[in-house]
Amino acid sequence: MKNGYTKTAAATPYITVADCNANGSEIIRLIHEMEKEHVKVMTFPELCITGYTCQDLFLQRRLLDSAWETLLKITKETADVDALVFVGAVGIAVRAIAPHCRSKAVEPAVVSVCMIHAGEAYNIIPGEVAITGSTRTFSKETRERLPKLMEELARGICAAHGADCDFKFTLGYASVMNDKALTASSRKVIEEHFGESAVLEIDPLMPGEDFSALQENCPGFFVELGARSEEKGITFPHHNCRYLMDEDALKYGVEYLYQLVRSRLSIS
Repeated sequence: MKNGYTKTAAATPYITVADCNANGSEIIRLIHEMEKEHVKVMTFPELCITGYTCQDLFLQRRLLDSAWETLLKITKETADVDALVFVGAVGIAVRAIAPHCRSKAVEPAVVSVCMIHAGEAYNIIPGEVAITGSTRTFSKETRERLPKLMEELARGICAAHGADCDFKFTLGYASVMNDKALTASSRKVIEEHFGESAVLEIDPLMPGEDFSALQENCPGFFVELGARSEEKGITFPHHNCRYLMDEDALKYGVEYLYQLVRSRLSIS
């Protein structure tokens, strides 16, 4: 610091897409170059370790593992640099642990870093950063293991950089797991009263649902009622600001529930 000012710099490294090792070497070179210029706050672009345009390669465990190993390499080789260096370590790392927390290799697990907030003024270096995100899992084992791994990782990274970590994980509702017997019974009711074409298979959905709490005491299942209408321009999905429901679909939902109850009570 000179005359009350802290020298800062924003680096622009030469990036090779998906080549984490080469990108890491470039980042280390720039850190040492800025160190010679007495820079005390060094910032690097988003996704500078992997490259921004990896697209579906971000789903590959090999790339995420390589990014994590490169991050550790950068930390080790610049440990003596007297400066704050921002590369986005926690954001990369928590995404990389998803493949490691699953109880089975084919079991899905998603970790999303959705919000990063630091500071309130453009000319004051913030004293803390808040990183917020969400997770999606199916199995109970993965659901219980994930927050433990995330906390260990976040605390380890912060400790390596001389920082503290206040980790909070709010456990929301789990996913609904359809009971096979009840689902088959419901399908039969729909096919008998609305025709076989009225039944559509959908892929598993990962959002949590409070109905799952009821399934801790009794079996259950979900049936989704289609409420889309191309003719009326009702085409946007849930959680979209322009979502609308075709209310003409409600009568089919009422009829389905009526017939389902009759079926369960064995009323002909």
